[in-house]
Amino acid sequence: MLSAKKRSFYLGRMAREKLDLLVIGGGTTAAAIVRDASFRGMRAGLLDCGSFVPDACKYEIGSTLQDYLAWGQEGKPGIIRKAKVSREAAMEREELLRRFPHLIERLTATQLLGGSAALKASGCRWFLYRRLADSRRKQKQVSRSERGAMPPLQGLRIAAGGSRSCHTEPAYRRNEARLAMELLKSACSQGALLCNYVDVQSIIYRRGRIDGVRVADRISGEQYHIHAHQLIVAGVSPMGEHLADMDGKPYKRSPFMKSLHLVLDRKKLPIGGPLAFTTDCGMQVEAMPLTGVVYVRAVDSKAAIAPEEDKAPTDEDIRKLLLLLQHAFPDCQLSAQHVVSAWSAPLAFSYGEEGSRTARRYRGQGIRLCDSGLLAVADEAPAGVLRRAEAVVDFVSAQLQDCYGTIYPASRADYEPLGGGQGQAGAMPFPRMKQRLVKLGMTFDLVPDAVLELIARYGSDTAIMLQGMADVTEYDTTDEKLMYSELKYNVEHEMTVTLADFLLYRTGWLFFHPHRAEAALSDVTAMMGKLLQWGRDDEEWQLALLRQQLKRMGSQVQTMMKHAMQELEKEEVGNAHV
Repeated sequence: MLSAKKRSFYLGRMAREKLDLLVIGGGTTAAAIVRDASFRGMRAGLLDCGSFVPDACKYEIGSTLQDYLAWGQEGKPGIIRKAKVSREAAMEREELLRRFPHLIERLTATQLLGGSAALKASGCRWFLYRRLADSRRKQKQVSRSERGAMPPLQGLRIAAGGSRSCHTEPAYRRNEARLAMELLKSACSQGALLCNYVDVQSIIYRRGRIDGVRVADRISGEQYHIHAHQLIVAGVSPMGEHLADMDGKPYKRSPFMKSLHLVLDRKKLPIGGPLAFTTDCGMQVEAMPLTGVVYVRAVDSKAAIAPEEDKAPTDEDIRKLLLLLQHAFPDCQLSAQHVVSAWSAPLAFSYGEEGSRTARRYRGQGIRLCDSGLLAVADEAPAGVLRRAEAVVDFVSAQLQDCYGTIYPASRADYEPLGGGQGQAGAMPFPRMKQRLVKLGMTFDLVPDAVLELIARYGSDTAIMLQGMADVTEYDTTDEKLMYSELKYNVEHEMTVTLADFLLYRTGWLFFHPHRAEAALSDVTAMMGKLLQWGRDDEEWQLALLRQQLKRMGSQVQTMMKHAMQELEKEEVGNAHV
């Protein structure tokens, strides 16, 4: 189990035995790498300075056209290789849909094309790319008069000059945070050692090459020396940037771009499916409907910012994005009062040492081996996560075989079951499993919507929480029993350590339902304090960490949670006085 109570045990084991590979960073890329390695029998470990899940975004949309536009730099050769990577990514999305039906959803996406984006998707290169990427996918060119009748845009009138053309195609929407968590739990079941909230203090060298790292546990303050044959920085994260700076090599980084995330009331933007458009100024905007809200993400590819610039979006940023949406949908009268929450984060895709080289077969996966032995893995958007992880572990396996003579088998990750989904072959179909879980929840007086919400996050593991409600005797109401059972599952199976872990990353309430997070703050604090045996100082540290996380959120969420934390502190002071 990926238990928060075993963090010291995991770190102690990492310090006692030398690992084959140690991954620094969180997210789906790092999780997939450590999972693939653990299934091959490697001694694998993963460390993250915060929570395990990505900070920048929660949901991703993937389609052939999105992959094509994401590559950029079309004029350079290599369209066949790019199309091959896109086809592998499409196959992987289908595989993830089969394994994680609660996290992956197949929808019809709409791409509004204007300016340079329309030119990119109207030439021979686009049709060749589409044919090579997946000949089974069918695109449809839609006229302006037909756009209002399309399911994703039902009832909306797109501005006449807003786009030159419009494409609809099959797409996949996936929950990145929950997918990373399921991959990590699968890796832990195969013996991988994982720990969050760990800071890298320094790098350990042996004969001029990296041999490990010195780390400090942010919770207990204890320090450890962890040695590994191969150190991997997966993705571009603050921890990876810090490690690269400590290595002292001339690193080449792509510029950080500013990404702005908004959550709007779905009644004000009633779209029926995901859509995306790119403005002439280089702003890439995606909108995805969720339960009761619409998630909007905007990336400004021409606005380079510093990686440490991770603050709340300004009113001007929100106003500009609302104006873009208003221009695309003039029938929707959007204003700042319709914004449920907002946050911003720096976004980058790749970095590597100047002059670093790898074998030709691995270059398309964004793998770069530095002279010091540090392996940097880039987050290239069109590439599939599982395929990239397999290529990384293949490369590490070849390195270990050349240096130590150890031979590891080929990847077995595709054939192994994953938690939360359908499980092993021949298991119960997902729709039937949902019906059984809803009936099980009704025996505990739970409404179907509450059970379906849990299934959307945990899949078949929802049964563990529902069955655990029978053992909860400390609380009387059904809602309290369900909350305590869910928190217990998060602590014992998903290494939930802080209030921010649960409210921000595991459930996404602070992102998408801040009013719910405000109402649950007091109960979550009391229940987690009981599960993790917090003292007064621990609770103060937890609230301070939550304030730090709230600095990235919009002013509306900050004010809301500030009042809730003040009430909680007054209640704690009153109890201490009594």
